[in-house]
Amino acid sequence: MRALLLAASALACAAAAAAATAPRVALDGLAPLTVVGSGFEHRAPVRVTVTAGDLRLVRVVRTTRTGTFTAAWQTALRATRCAPVTVVAATAHRRATAKAVVSGKDCGPRPRETP
Repeated sequence: MRALLLAASALACAAAAAAATAPRVALDGLAPLTVVGSGFEHRAPVRVTVTAGDLRLVRVVRTTRTGTFTAAWQTALRATRCAPVTVVAATAHRRATAKAVVSGKDCGPRPRETP
């Protein structure tokens, strides 16, 4: 009985820690275009949208049991000077949204990541 109580307590702590982690998303590669994310609800569908100029790519992926995902496209994204790339990942259940905006080099402010 005590072991069951300890196991339930450990699961509750793990769930609270996962919920406290803010969703994050980042570009992992441009050729092929790859986006990674963490801090999302486990095994949930996530809609990933990448916008760069007139290009808009959307993919729905499922997170792992740890709340991470990788979304990849066959497309290679060419980094052009001063052209921002925006990545948004959102779940339907919690409406958790993570957004990363990456600017080209020597184009004002450094790249920023916004949870």
